[in-house]
Amino acid sequence: MIGGYQTDSSADVLTKDPIFQSLLAKEQLASQPSISRFWDRLSQENISQLQKVNQVLLDKVRTARNTIEMIFDLD
Repeated sequence: MIGGYQTDSSADVLTKDPIFQSLLAKEQLASQPSISRFWDRLSQENISQLQKVNQVLLDKVRTARNTIEMIFDLD
């Protein structure tokens, strides 16, 4: 689910993935136990909060880009 990995246990592979390490500028990423704790504690309230944060970030990007058009690529 994260980065194309199908299970939480795959996160152990992800912790050493050179592409993710490079993209995120981190030597080590979240371990399998960290990913599992994240999923276990995820609630509807948390999801709503994450959606609000995501919308704020999207709004900032749109403002910075000053775009007036949107392209929908539907497959």
